[in-house]
Amino acid sequence: MSGVIFNVVSPEITLTASTTKSMLQVTAAANHRIKILGYTVSFNEPVGDATPAQPIILTLGTQTGGSGGTSVTPVKRKGTETVLTTATHTLTSAATTTAIEKQYVNSQTGVSVMFPMGQEIEIAGSGIFGIDVTTGTLSSATLKGIFNLLIEE
Repeated sequence: MSGVIFNVVSPEITLTASTTKSMLQVTAAANHRIKILGYTVSFNEPVGDATPAQPIILTLGTQTGGSGGTSVTPVKRKGTETVLTTATHTLTSAATTTAIEKQYVNSQTGVSVMFPMGQEIEIAGSGIFGIDVTTGTLSSATLKGIFNLLIEE
């Protein structure tokens, strides 16, 4: 690894009730391992909403398949090296995910996690990592989410 640290951030994505969707996916370049250093997921549901959404199931893990979606440009924290990892958000055909981490997330608070040094999630060259969201009943408001990965290449 060359130590290039970068973020992959989705735009605001509208969630659909009672579905599972691949929200953000990154693919490591051939022969270039990456480390997932942390992630943040946030939603726009106001605290105190009279009919809050059911907890959202957040699944992070290695993925196969999935298609469509929109390209996301990784943003380097510093340096002049070229980021080789590619990224896509809002896949139109969900990927198959092998869960590394799975949790309920409150749509009024979201979640932010930074992995301790030496405990980051490593993805092999050409490997795919992604964030899936499974929603239940949503409130009457349009629920949107933003998904962010911090990665070292």
